[in-house]
Amino acid sequence: MHAEPVGPASPPAGEVQLRDHGRREDFDATLIASLPVGSVRRCTPPGFSRTEAWEVDDLWVVGMREVATSVSARIDSTTARAVVLAALRSGPLKTMPDVVLGQELDVPVRLVRAESAAARAGALTTPGARQGSIVADLGGGTVDIMGSAGREIVAAGGGEMLTAAVATYLRLPRGAADWVKRGPCSRLEAPQVALAEDGVRTFLDHPAPPAAVGSLVAAGPAGLLPFGGSLAPAAWRSLRLRLKQRVLADNLARAMRSLGEQGRDVLLVGGVAGDEELLGLLRPILPGVAVGRADVAGRLGHRYAVAYGLALLATSGSDS
Repeated sequence: MHAEPVGPASPPAGEVQLRDHGRREDFDATLIASLPVGSVRRCTPPGFSRTEAWEVDDLWVVGMREVATSVSARIDSTTARAVVLAALRSGPLKTMPDVVLGQELDVPVRLVRAESAAARAGALTTPGARQGSIVADLGGGTVDIMGSAGREIVAAGGGEMLTAAVATYLRLPRGAADWVKRGPCSRLEAPQVALAEDGVRTFLDHPAPPAAVGSLVAAGPAGLLPFGGSLAPAAWRSLRLRLKQRVLADNLARAMRSLGEQGRDVLLVGGVAGDEELLGLLRPILPGVAVGRADVAGRLGHRYAVAYGLALLATSGSDS
């Protein structure tokens, strides 16, 4: 299975076909958000004809107009028509990976039934973790959840979808959007003066390029990364948090509802779990649930749950 984030689409049309009696509905982000994981069987995105429909196992959609309107942000007409979506599709394996890998390495290889089983095994090595905890693996393309009874939910959408949404709104390349999405920004008021989102001015250790003055800046791989010249820091903060809410937090809540287990601890694993802002967004929408990051084996943090879990399952001879 894989998820496919898709950029802007136009015009605002299209439809979805539901598994429930094959009912057809207009392509609407609000409707799709209200459905359990796996409810959509076929999707015709805006701008596509019905003959170009996609067969899907799950669908997650975020509309740019709804995001901007919810925080009273300005949005141009082109971006307002854009949607970002992730579609999950499965197909038959052409080759068995355990057979191929075993032949290449000349060692016995065993397949684990599901990646989420490995993630759960690794996450539950967190000191103090309860065996009844729900484990949520927040990846680049999917949100995978496994409950205490072994049931799993795999939902389309993840960190790459957030990157696509940020790139769509700000009209940035995906590589730049991947850095901009991560956290707080500042606005350069002078080559060495930056105004933070909370209104505090700071002096930079090294002057920024004069061309960047007046732009928002975020930490990038080679220093400060300019973007969003027309946005105020507080405005981008509101938009960024709302995008994370719609793309990630609401999607996790949808997956939790689909799982059907309530009132338990939730352990987050995967690269996306490192987002500090996301943790703050999750707690209000999961009332009464303790949400926190896993610390695999008490020292590996939240990123290596699947790898550690694979090793545990191989040692125990179990995949559940």
